[in-house]
Amino acid sequence: DLADLIHFAAMGDQFVGGKNIYTMDSDQDGLTDAQELALGTNPFSSDTDSDGLTDLEEVQQDLNPIQQGKERSYGLKLWHNF
Repeated sequence: DLADLIHFAAMGDQFVGGKNIYTMDSDQDGLTDAQELALGTNPFSSDTDSDGLTDLEEVQQDLNPIQQGKERSYGLKLWHNF
């Protein structure tokens, strides 16, 4: 669950239930669980703000994935090119 994922990440442990959070994509939206934690999005929901765009689509379009509407992300960048 989300609490376990946050706990393990905060403790510097990259493995949750034997899976690596840097490769695991629990909601299958194209962002790893570690990326979602860094962004503040929900790793168990492909559309954290429920606006019809996946979290990845919003990041790719430089939109804010945690607020509904089309707010800009103010240059939020990920460490991985999509």
